[in-house]
Amino acid sequence: MFTVTGGEVTFEIDTTQLVNPGITNLVFNSILNTVTTCESLLTGLSFTIEILPRLTLVETNLTIQNVCLGTDVIVQISGATGLADGIYQIIYSIPNANPITGSSGDFTITSGSGQFIIPGTVFPNAGAYVLSINSITSEATPCDNLNPAVSFSFEILPAATITDALVSLSALCANTDGTVSITNATNLSNGLYELTYQITGTITQNQTINVEFINGETSFIIPSTIINNSGEITLSINQINSNAGNACGTPGHTFNSVTLTIENVETPQLVEGGNSFCEDDNATIASLSSGINTNETIIWYDAPSNGNAYADSTVLVDGQIYYAAIQSSTGCESTIRLEVTVFINDCTEIIIPDGFSPNDDGINDFFVIKNIRTLYPNFDLEIFNRYGNILYKGNATSQDWDGTSDKGIQIGGNKLPAGVYFFIINFNDGEREPLQGRVYLSR
Repeated sequence: MFTVTGGEVTFEIDTTQLVNPGITNLVFNSILNTVTTCESLLTGLSFTIEILPRLTLVETNLTIQNVCLGTDVIVQISGATGLADGIYQIIYSIPNANPITGSSGDFTITSGSGQFIIPGTVFPNAGAYVLSINSITSEATPCDNLNPAVSFSFEILPAATITDALVSLSALCANTDGTVSITNATNLSNGLYELTYQITGTITQNQTINVEFINGETSFIIPSTIINNSGEITLSINQINSNAGNACGTPGHTFNSVTLTIENVETPQLVEGGNSFCEDDNATIASLSSGINTNETIIWYDAPSNGNAYADSTVLVDGQIYYAAIQSSTGCESTIRLEVTVFINDCTEIIIPDGFSPNDDGINDFFVIKNIRTLYPNFDLEIFNRYGNILYKGNATSQDWDGTSDKGIQIGGNKLPAGVYFFIINFNDGEREPLQGRVYLSR
């Protein structure tokens, strides 16, 4: 029923009669006056109306990627056949956000797709959130949907905060692995992370590796192929990202840098004759170490690299090769080991070197004739220059000749210049004739 006033009337058609969107024809067949009961048939009276589709969304139309704390959230809409092309606005609510309710602002839907942004500042903490769509309105049509009943869950990921973390690097030896430790990274959850570190200084390197943090701690190896030079380096960690679906990173300035020196320990040197022993000496590895002039620890191996270390009490074997490395106070060893062949001699004869180098380096500084004091305790030794002038005379109680004299040509003080000198050994045993020879003095 409806009332006509001034020739005009308004009436409503029940929505249950208009169930399909699209163009609908409305035809008036008759009109009945309920007071007079007069009825008139109507012919040719009709008009068309358009039933606009209702604005609808479902959960499958929404995609929200997990983002890091402080990052804007992008709500992606796709496959939304219930939204015609046009400009829309959505009112939403997010419990635990600040504020809880917000607006998408105007955004465009084209072929069922579009997006709007929720500012990252509304999320005070990392964690799980639920977006609920409260209403959808269109600027192109009078239609709206005040109860779309759509919600979607997503997560705000925590940043990899490591402000109090401590980076340390053990002493580095050239051509050996180095271990980097990170401790006190208590704000990092347990799991796998991608870490980028940089080395500057005598070595330049930039590497990205995977590490696992457990209770705020991890460690990783810098391989020996990188630590291939000696000198000072600085290690800096530039970035750390979680591999557990969390792209949240942290800048490297929250880590401390570590500066230290890569140590390259020199190869030891053996004194002249330091590899020769008498059978009666029962020489051991410790005896062999005595022939190397250093205050550092000497370790002998059975191979030029890796291999097994000998105990100091190991008895030496004639003709066998031994490999020596200096071990410094930091635990670093010689990069290149000294190869030494041992000779075990029948010490019934003296051994006369053909040269020596009195340069105060602690190695071969004296003209030492091995076994002479044992076999010929009454001997005396005379040293001459090429002009036959005597420069030195000594015996079993004298210090071995050190290349000095108060006679002849000198190079400063009583030091004799480099060159060939001649000797006579008088054995004074009543049997053996004096022995003449030459020796080269090297500076």
